[in-house]
Amino acid sequence: MHYEAKWDGFRAIVFRDGDEVELGSRTGKPLTRYFPELVAALKERVPGGACWTGRS
Repeated sequence: MHYEAKWDGFRAIVFRDGDEVELGSRTGKPLTRYFPELVAALKERVPGGACWTGRS
């Protein structure tokens, strides 16, 4: 698997450093490429130097 599967969605950690946004699993696997539409929205809403966790 290339992602951390959940039967009802995904778990992800968002890392924001300056203008860079990365999504990853709790085990460190990259998820950004699976959710490119979230990057622009996260850049608008998540402050720089932040790390957030969430589920969808």
